[in-house]
Amino acid sequence: MIGCQELFGIREYSLSYSINDQPQSSVIVKDSLSHQLSDAKAESKYSFRVSGVNSAGIGNYSTEVEVITPSKDDIQHSAIQWNLIRILALTLGILLLIVLGVITSLLLIHRRKMKYADDTGYSGFVEGTHGKRMYRYKQPE
Repeated sequence: MIGCQELFGIREYSLSYSINDQPQSSVIVKDSLSHQLSDAKAESKYSFRVSGVNSAGIGNYSTEVEVITPSKDDIQHSAIQWNLIRILALTLGILLLIVLGVITSLLLIHRRKMKYADDTGYSGFVEGTHGKRMYRYKQPE
């Protein structure tokens, strides 16, 4: 049995054969039969011949196999999935940048409030929410 599979433009052929009822042997061949598959179509059957030499002479074994060729729908589906993954990754990256920007802004605002409280002669104690500041007067030493 001979099978053909195309992955990312690299064709690999698995040649399985048996001579004189011996256990099957397999050979992986790359690109050596590509010229015979130039007109390959989905769901078509092709016949190949595998030859081996034994003590009785040349034994030939051939079979029909179904060539595995991705259909147009499979290719379009894969392209759609790839584009969706790229869009999702880009969206998550943008959201991460926004979150980091917000956290940085909040830290800078908090730092400014603390610096203002320390420079005015008060204790630097800042408390409260909604932008309201509460200061504790610094006791004389």
